Amino acid sequence: QSEKVALFQDAWYGEPDEQHASGVLKILQSLNLDEATLTAASNIARTHGKEALTKLIGDESAKLLIGYRGLRQAQAKLVRNDGGLSISGQEEMLRKMLLAFGDDLRVVLIYLASRLQTLRWITQEKLEMPKAWAQEILNIDASLANRLGIWQMKWEMEDLAFRAMSPDTYRDIAKMLDAKRIERQSFIDRIVLQLQDELKAAQIDGEVLGRPKHIYSIWKKMQGKSLDFADLYDVRAFRVLVADVKS
Repeated sequence: QSEKVALFQDAWYGEPDEQHASGVLKILQSLNLDEATLTAASNIARTHGKEALTKLIGDESAKLLIGYRGLRQAQAKLVRNDGGLSISGQEEMLRKMLLAFGDDLRVVLIYLASRLQTLRWITQEKLEMPKAWAQEILNIDASLANRLGIWQMKWEMEDLAFRAMSPDTYRDIAKMLDAKRIERQSFIDRIVLQLQDELKAAQIDGEVLGRPKHIYSIWKKMQGKSLDFADLYDVRAFRVLVADVKS
């Protein structure tokens, strides 16, 4: 097994290759990615070189997979001994990711999906995650998902990384949220209906989404404003999606 391949598999924290590939594929399917990207995801654990990979899965998918490997290699070179990245390293990693956009944005989406799947695996198996690694997820990966507008991925990354960094605080906030779960969901459903009626009355074609704010964002607000959970009133979020916004 080559050192390069070992790097990718070690980064998966022992998750079996097939399981990791399946998880990455499901994440990308939820984003409605094209067939070439899904094919690349399905073969993410393959160790073939570029020529053999091209023969196996086609030129487009092979290029995406080679690009993904390049990002992982760039990341590995910047990692400190404690598993995290220095500030300059974080900036360099983000720069390399952004440069990859110019080549093909799908490479970065595969990378982010792989990172999220590893987070899910660590959480599922109750493995110990280095806090520096979790901080790297927050600083780079979740931030990048946010810039791309993939909010569901951002929220999940932030919550799972925060859970690893501060398990007791995460658990406390989760319990407080769960205590009023039915009441909170009832409020969200009511506001969504009201907003949908307003859109219809204004003859605007749009979609209304409502959700409880995720745990990490609640914690950040508590920290930023020095508030207790009981003093927070905006623990819900709504988003209205329309085709365009008139000036």
